[in-house]
Amino acid sequence: MTSYQETRVRGIVKRCLDGEGVVKWHEPYFIQLQPDKHIHLNFWGSPFETTPESIAPTHTHDYGFTSHIIFGTLYNTRCQVAETEDGESQVLRIDDKDFARFIEFVPTGKRATILRTKVEVNETGATYDMDPRDWHSTRIDAPAISLLDMWDHAPLDYYVLAPLDKTFGKSVRFVEPVMLPALWNQVFAMLELAGIHA
Repeated sequence: MTSYQETRVRGIVKRCLDGEGVVKWHEPYFIQLQPDKHIHLNFWGSPFETTPESIAPTHTHDYGFTSHIIFGTLYNTRCQVAETEDGESQVLRIDDKDFARFIEFVPTGKRATILRTKVEVNETGATYDMDPRDWHSTRIDAPAISLLDMWDHAPLDYYVLAPLDKTFGKSVRFVEPVMLPALWNQVFAMLELAGIHA
């Protein structure tokens, strides 16, 4: 991590503490600070919880981005996905019109198969790009922090693969005010692990 990146991280945290943008928390493993549409600061895992095997299922994105690993290691699994009649997964479209409050998973009636995977190990200081149409999943084995610079173009529909027998509805993203102290406590603990004093 460079001093420039550390300065950026501090600035993002301050802006969101001051009420700018959107704060999202998929408890307890994923916090995203989004002071504006051009930047995401992601906190993966938690110093207070056992790290899960997987954080994000196989999905695409609405925007492309360049990810800078500020702290820790992200295992980015790029996937070749094909629509197939007998696919082992259902394809769900992600509807985030009310992106600050919730996302909704909409069945497309399509099935898909993951044909190939390639795991990329991205450690502190690494940078990688994700085209919005590329399928991938993310795994960690310890807490990590990444800073995303979002690409400037029109957002696309984006999708996630899910088990055939699983039903999805809405995933709440809104952080109730009563939960904000716990969220910021986790953010500051993660920053301390990374040696960043905000």
